[in-house]
Amino acid sequence: MSEFLRIVNWDGHFENSRSRQIGETTWVPVPNTFDGDKMTEMIIEGGDGAYGAWVALILVASKCRPRGLLIRTTGKPHTADTLSRMTRLSKASFESMLEIALSVGLIERCQAPDAQPPPDQQKPVTERRHEPKEQNRERERTAAKANGRGDSVSKSLSGVGSAVELAKTRSAAAL
Repeated sequence: MSEFLRIVNWDGHFENSRSRQIGETTWVPVPNTFDGDKMTEMIIEGGDGAYGAWVALILVASKCRPRGLLIRTTGKPHTADTLSRMTRLSKASFESMLEIALSVGLIERCQAPDAQPPPDQQKPVTERRHEPKEQNRERERTAAKANGRGDSVSKSLSGVGSAVELAKTRSAAAL
């Protein structure tokens, strides 16, 4: 069974209300503090190379499925070598950073069964883009309820539908 690495508390540190609503991100919110014990220890031990590799790791992890788990599109775990190839940063920087991040608790090891994405993320994003809008809205409502945000998301999504219907009615009346 393969062993994977994942960023500890990804959802709490690197997701926000907007990123949780979209399937594939092209950005990631990164905390702008340097005073945490774990981050301080990593920078002191590994220097700027470890910090640069850490930020690159966050960017790579934001594109993984599920986000935060260092899993390649082939289903195999990322390694210092694969991360180096993807980011063009040195393998040595990743090796050092991964060792330090494991020791201070920024990342953790997990087994393959934990690597499975949640059911709402198992369908490739490219397929979800072509779902009918109502089916897409229903999927978003279901995901929002599972994350405890059901009411506000449902209201905003129903508002979108109402606005579209209102625009159609107005344009039909104008003709």
